[in-house]
Amino acid sequence: MSPVFDVAKRIRVTDVINGTIHSESEHEPGNGDHAATLSNLGVDVLVCAAISPALEAALWEDGVEVISDKCGPTAMIAEAYANGDKALRRFHSPGYSDSRRRHREAFERERRRSN
Repeated sequence: MSPVFDVAKRIRVTDVINGTIHSESEHEPGNGDHAATLSNLGVDVLVCAAISPALEAALWEDGVEVISDKCGPTAMIAEAYANGDKALRRFHSPGYSDSRRRHREAFERERRRSN
């Protein structure tokens, strides 16, 4: 698992439908273009440890919800998300900052208003 999504060599995709994990797969970002890879795969939500502000903003603009500052076993994180724990608070990365969460929430509110 890469510490920063921008340079991840593999992207793990978990398909969750109605609270049930249906499939899991791994993909390599085409030409290193992580945003295009997520778009091509139809990803709605990205859960990651860290992401650059520029890529995070681009993903939000593409309609991908970004949940960053998370760490732990990917299977446990996927299971918690599938079971309705959308905040994933128990998986906060060490040094997690509430100010980044507030910034992200403000960005999302502004994006919704403009649409």
